[in-house]
Amino acid sequence: MIRRISVAALVVSGLATAGLPFLVWYAVDTPRGTVTATGLQATSELWSLVVFGGLIALAGLAAAAGSGGRTLALMVLGAAAICVGWALENAVNVPVGLILEESGGISFRVADDLVDVHVQPAAYLAAAAAAIGGMAAMLRRLEEIS
Repeated sequence: MIRRISVAALVVSGLATAGLPFLVWYAVDTPRGTVTATGLQATSELWSLVVFGGLIALAGLAAAAGSGGRTLALMVLGAAAICVGWALENAVNVPVGLILEESGGISFRVADDLVDVHVQPAAYLAAAAAAIGGMAAMLRRLEEIS
């Protein structure tokens, strides 16, 4: 039973980790309305979540086929650690700001302390999904050892 649950957790958490950077991570309220940015629009670092989340999902499929073992668990733990790190880094140290354009094509960035950037739940959910994938890999490995 634990084997099936851990495999399902690996696949679902990997797909969630890979998909969440495509959702809105940041929002800024302006006089003209709310401006949003997905994780991938904000920073190219988050492409690593797509790649490593896909690896976690593939590792879950490999575990379902009965292959893997220690190497699979170590690979998932490494991928999950990278994903958690990047997701939390981009949720805490917000890489976006508000850029205003004046007539005449002049644009300037508004000081970050004057603009309140709201970090959306997708940023934290990506970190949580990757962490669940890492925990599922550890659980699966512990179950194989015992």
